[in-house]
Amino acid sequence: KRAVEAARRLFPGRTSIDLIFGLPGQSRGAWAQRLEEALGLCDDHVSLYQLTLERGTVLAAQVSRGALPAPPQDLLADMYYTACGMLVAAGFRHYEVSNFARKGALSSHNLSYWQAEQYIGVGPGAHGRFVPRGEGGCSREARVQTLEPDAWMREVQSRGHGTRKRVVLSPLEQVEEVLALGLRTDEGVTHEVRTP
Repeated sequence: KRAVEAARRLFPGRTSIDLIFGLPGQSRGAWAQRLEEALGLCDDHVSLYQLTLERGTVLAAQVSRGALPAPPQDLLADMYYTACGMLVAAGFRHYEVSNFARKGALSSHNLSYWQAEQYIGVGPGAHGRFVPRGEGGCSREARVQTLEPDAWMREVQSRGHGTRKRVVLSPLEQVEEVLALGLRTDEGVTHEVRTP
């Protein structure tokens, strides 16, 4: 609650909240209560994310050895559909698999991904998709930044960037991205779709 209030003071305008569900030991009721509390704080945009247990993290190890319970898949699905129902009932448009907006407050940042527009990823672990025209490029590239913050910073200081991987996307890969990302949205993909 304090974080949302502080964000509103610093950045007046739209407020967006990202919520993670599927925490170890979380019940459907606890999730619904948390979502209800969030709706009291945010009236513009909500993103839902199911917790992903990343290999090599303390949390994944705790769940793997049984120290913390992993929610069953049917409970995770129920949590997702519960949230969808609550948000739509509260007047939110379910415009993308994980995103809901009210009063036209769609995330222009996220829409750039789903509409296969160009974007640059800056910072450790960031991803980008763009045509590097300044480097003489004419094809869309996928770029991934170094994940580890200290290593990324060293690379930026020594090479001027922290790009770990750079892949030129083929026309087929570009169409596949347009289709896969477009199908996540409530608008889908039309026959007029073109590659970026």
